[in-house]
Amino acid sequence: MTWEWLPPTLVLIVLVVGIYLTRPATAGAPSARASLVRRSPEMIASRLRQRAAGTAPAVYLSFAVRTAGTVLRTFTRRSDPARWRRPDSLSPTWDSRTAQMAALISPGASVIEFGAGRQALRTLLPAGCTYVPCDLVDRGGGTRVVDLNARRLPRFGQYDVAVLSGVLEYVHDVPRLIDRLAADSSSAIVSYAAVDVQDPNQETGRDRLMRRSHGWVNDYTSREIMTMFTRAGFTCVHTGAWNDQEIYQFTRK
Repeated sequence: MTWEWLPPTLVLIVLVVGIYLTRPATAGAPSARASLVRRSPEMIASRLRQRAAGTAPAVYLSFAVRTAGTVLRTFTRRSDPARWRRPDSLSPTWDSRTAQMAALISPGASVIEFGAGRQALRTLLPAGCTYVPCDLVDRGGGTRVVDLNARRLPRFGQYDVAVLSGVLEYVHDVPRLIDRLAADSSSAIVSYAAVDVQDPNQETGRDRLMRRSHGWVNDYTSREIMTMFTRAGFTCVHTGAWNDQEIYQFTRK
């Protein structure tokens, strides 16, 4: 981890926690100071989002809350299930990325998707494919609930293709996940918002703050992503672009 972006982030954290601690107390309610230590980062962020709603500087406070919450999660190494349970956490605009990735899958393949969300991939697969959706929260449709930041990763089972669309950015230990994919899948199709693509001028401090505001907990270059997969025994056979993100197709050697 590099630290040049930490001072401005700490200022945001102080601002966020200060607003939380100085809010008017509700009669009969326990003190915020007394209860703060019992609250998870997700609970604090949820309370602050509610407080920001309808206020003039809400957009700035929302940015601070998201960024501070993500920074805290980089230290606790936890996922953010509260975010992904919200109805507005999934965007239909991501479906075009999913369509590009689905086009790389062969007919008849067995497919497991992590971060399945709205399960758009299910309807885009070629003929004869089987599909297993996985997500941090239950999305219905036979979802396997899997936390990729859990202390221990489960075995996923043997599949021809593992698909991770907009997922790696939220994973604290990406090499560990890739090693598990290598043990369970013949190929992987993944997207990633690489820092050298997102921020070609390498203004890393500002870029990392923006990444944290998205909830992203890591900062890899495109080369670093490919190197991690290569070390796990994969070969990159295709790269493409979706907006300012990269799409990679890897197969096992």
